Amino acid sequence: MKRRKLLAACLLSSLAAVTSSCSVSPATPPVTHYDSMVIEPIQTSLRPGSSPAMAEHLAADYQSALRTAFYKRYRLTGTPGPSTLHLRARLDDGSGSPPRTFARPKRSMQGTLGADAAHVAALRLEAEIVAPNGKVMARSHGHHLGSSGQIRATSHWMIPRSLAETDAQYLAEKLSH
Repeated sequence: MKRRKLLAACLLSSLAAVTSSCSVSPATPPVTHYDSMVIEPIQTSLRPGSSPAMAEHLAADYQSALRTAFYKRYRLTGTPGPSTLHLRARLDDGSGSPPRTFARPKRSMQGTLGADAAHVAALRLEAEIVAPNGKVMARSHGHHLGSSGQIRATSHWMIPRSLAETDAQYLAEKLSH
């Protein structure tokens, strides 16, 4: 009898140890459950020699496009909560450079792209929307700015802005499906 009790106690303690080390993520509610969104600062990862003003300008364009795409559907906030989605976005030229973040990016570039055209053409826009439990709800990755064929030294700064707006709209539509 003692042996049975001892065996049962061992099994229960083993079971308790196994279940305490396993984490089961709760089911992710449908998109309609969420009423707010935190748009995190845009990260830029550009090769050395890229203009910091250019990076900041492009981050401002992308952030503005994302805000415009989501402000009608979600309350944009800086405070996360259980019904808040997180939007993480990045501009990356594939160089592996360390990311730089602009808290409040500003647009400062005017006229044509000029010498910055090659850097702009190499950029990819990447974004993901994440639920509070960590599940990725929607992702837009690899929209390459140069793939449009519109990025040249004589192109106006409005071209990259337009491409950022298109990517943001794509992400918003992807989330709603």
